[in-house]
Amino acid sequence: MRPHRPPELVLPAAPVPQLLYWDVSDNFGQTRLSPLAAITPANRENVNYVSTGPDLTIGALGSTELGIAGRYAKATYQKSPLDNERISGTIALVRHFTLASAISLNVLDGRIR
Repeated sequence: MRPHRPPELVLPAAPVPQLLYWDVSDNFGQTRLSPLAAITPANRENVNYVSTGPDLTIGALGSTELGIAGRYAKATYQKSPLDNERISGTIALVRHFTLASAISLNVLDGRIR
């Protein structure tokens, strides 16, 4: 069986350019019900993963910026009882040295229900 790339929908929006960015992403694909069994139509299920949330970037001092992001995501499985919702947040302090180099301190927290 040929590997198949699942369709992906990404809709970035920038209500306030270079400050606030809203991300919407939807990924649809298939996975095996039993990972050790052969890939057959009876051993496949559809999986959909959608996420959305804001990215806020504040240029504090020259080449230093503060980034804040939040995401809500939902995974839906056709047959398996693995459906879940995720909420996550990130805070990053970034120092840019050049256009190609930077260092950052990141804090990430997430919950899965």
